[in-house]
Amino acid sequence: MHDAVFDTGPLIHLHEIDQLKIITSVFASIQIPEQVVREITNPPILSFIQLHSENINIHPISEPDLFATKDAFSNFRLHLADLAVLMLLKIHIEAVAVTDDLALRKAIESSGRTVVGTIGFPPHCATYSKFQTGMLFHACCYGYIATMIFHLEYLRISIHANLKPA
Repeated sequence: MHDAVFDTGPLIHLHEIDQLKIITSVFASIQIPEQVVREITNPPILSFIQLHSENINIHPISEPDLFATKDAFSNFRLHLADLAVLMLLKIHIEAVAVTDDLALRKAIESSGRTVVGTIGFPPHCATYSKFQTGMLFHACCYGYIATMIFHLEYLRISIHANLKPA
């Protein structure tokens, strides 16, 4: 399983379909910048993060680091939380970035890093029996199965990681 650095959107969207719990099944550890946590105003998501503190780590990112990251990615329209995600990816070199933000996605990809979205979590988890068929149907009804890009990307990442020479 991969480590992941999360942006705000995926946490909110997974909570909306009552599937926030799958992130601790899909990823070995979850890294979240404190700037992302500050954007979350939903108490159940904040409670979930606290409840799973053994798998979910909150990281402070200093202002000088944020401004240095802003300078490095000045071609992209990024918010503070986006900059914090980029900075955290510098620290967690092997982590997968998880975001639904297009500008952040392009910035991450421009640095050669792997980025995935949350839309495909349901099919990915069903493939690996992480949750039951009824839950997959529930997710489909909310339209979260509309794109399977995440599933394909994550599968590609997993296959690529397993093919790397020792």
